Amino acid sequence: MLDASRQIVMKERFLGLYRGLVPTLIQIAPQTGLQFAFYSLFSLLWINFTNSWRTAQDPAASVGE
Repeated sequence: MLDASRQIVMKERFLGLYRGLVPTLIQIAPQTGLQFAFYSLFSLLWINFTNSWRTAQDPAASVGE
């Protein structure tokens, strides 16, 4: 890796190290948004599932709520 970095800097200067930055950011932005959306969705589903499971196991628990 060190040799590859050195060759890039020698041939293309320091800007050569950042040549793929824009395509990478374009790829990562939607993926990160989807990751947060799915995390929120599955968190809500898990909460609803555990609440309904608790209610099914102990019907008296839902009376106090």
